[in-house]
This record gives sequence, structure tokens and C-alpha cells, in this order.
Amino acid sequence: MAITSPFLAEPRSEAQLYEQVVARLEEIRKGIEEGPFSDRGLFCKGIREKLLQRWLAARFRETQNRRFSVHREEEVDDDNKTDIQLSCPHGNVCIEVKPVDATRPYSANSLTDTLRVQIVEQYLKGYNSAHGVLVLFRLDTKTWRYLASKKRIVVRCARSILAVPG
Repeated sequence: MAITSPFLAEPRSEAQLYEQVVARLEEIRKGIEEGPFSDRGLFCKGIREKLLQRWLAARFRETQNRRFSVHREEEVDDDNKTDIQLSCPHGNVCIEVKPVDATRPYSANSLTDTLRVQIVEQYLKGYNSAHGVLVLFRLDTKTWRYLASKKRIVVRCARSILAVPG
């Protein structure tokens, strides 16, 4: 798959679909942080998670040469629903969206639990998928305490997304 055009080829495996999803997330992130027509002004502290899910699903739908389908709230098992699920004939990639701001100050532990419990144990079990991504929308400036050294880490660049592979 060429670096400059990851969407030109049909994904031949779930792993290739995952690579396309991560590449698209990077395009979306760059567009928010560096793009001349950035949407960053739309993201504010306290925005509803559902609105972020819809916005991100729409960005996936608008992917040029898209070779996957986009679904929201797809039930994967026993009423567990993914925020966004991207599919091709060879498999699925699940996306969980979390807004992070002063009104929802997720800790590293709670986000680790989200990865382990929600993504791995619910969305990636059985026949559904082997690939998932946790997408964090950072909606304000954050100060996080790095526990190993007791130092504070200040994240100054507000209104961006970070994808954490699952």
C-alpha cells in the first residue's frame, strides 16, 4: 500500500483495513491541527460525545476513494454497541470515542480500563473484530501528572485528536 494513497486499494484483510483507518485518522488529526479549513472551532469543552461520534463518522464517510463502510452504534454482542465500526468484506475495525476536558477528566487508569474492558473484552471478542482504536478528543488544555516521576505534563495544544490502537 503506497504511503501517499492508502485508500486506492481495496483492503485484502482486516489488518489492511486497520492500516487505512489509522491513516485516515492521521489525515483528520492533521486537518484539525494544521489545516487551512480546520474544524477545531467546533470543538468546545462539554460537547456531547454523541456529536463527536457523528462528526468523526462523517469524516470517515467523506474519505476519498473509500473502500470501507461506516456504521454507528453497531451491536456486536449482548447489547454492546461500538461508537463507530468500519467494515470491509474481510473484517471490521471498531472505534471508541472519548472526549477529554475539565468536565470529563479521564485518568490514565480509566482510559486503560476503556481499552481493556470496552474495546478488547466487548468489541474485539468472538467473530466481530481483532482491531480497535480509542480516539481521544482533547477539548481543552490539560495538565496530567506523570506518576513515575511526579512531574506535571502540560498539553498546551487544545482541540486535537489522538488515536490509541487497541
